[in-house]
Amino acid sequence: ILIQAHPEDSPAAFLRSNGFTVTELAPGDPTALNGTTLTCYPIGHEDSALMIDSAGFTILELNDCKPTKGELRRMLGNHNRVDVLLDQFSGAGWNGNPGDADRKRQQADRVRSSLTFHLDTIDPVWFVPFASFVRFEHEENQHLHEHRITVSDTVKHHQKRQIAVLAPGDCWQIDQPWAGTEQALAQYATAEAEPFTPVRSEAVSANEITEAASRFIDMLHDHYQPTLLRRIRAVRFIAEDEEAVVADLTIA
Repeated sequence: ILIQAHPEDSPAAFLRSNGFTVTELAPGDPTALNGTTLTCYPIGHEDSALMIDSAGFTILELNDCKPTKGELRRMLGNHNRVDVLLDQFSGAGWNGNPGDADRKRQQADRVRSSLTFHLDTIDPVWFVPFASFVRFEHEENQHLHEHRITVSDTVKHHQKRQIAVLAPGDCWQIDQPWAGTEQALAQYATAEAEPFTPVRSEAVSANEITEAASRFIDMLHDHYQPTLLRRIRAVRFIAEDEEAVVADLTIA
């Protein structure tokens, strides 16, 4: 397993304790692997981007990273160009509560602006829309589909770019033009239109929620310094059926 080097050895130590062979990728330090060179670039305190150099081509995998212009320039300074950029084109998680239409629109605008910033700064030969093909399965999360950006929207918005939309099972030799975008878009449109029954969970009492949260808080206190925990704000739980505040839980 290849993993980003972490100031605390806990992720690598956990994997090794479970029998895995682990190679930690030091920040900005190229690592050779079977004729391919991998370079991991930390973004902020918890994320990372991966630069892959192989057979004369360079692939940059950003996923949902939020690099600054300075961080991007440092990455690009070590490479002549980026042939393929793998980047998120839509949100893949929480974007607001039910009824928060303005917040969801703002989140979509931020994701769209972030992608435009990456494309303008990196100027890749090809862009592959990536890490955003999400369907929320639970009935309580159906509202998260509102105001999301589809891959077809992304292709239209960046139509002046060379975009390779890949469907599951597609193979692409990146030294050749990609001609399968329209077919892949049709596959995604068909998949999105397919009906499905959202998952429903069994009801959980307010007491069970607060007790579980309290156990989690105890675990945090066992593993993290109080100065760090004091920076975490209180979490408020609301019971939909009672329309009342169940509890305010404070970490510190």
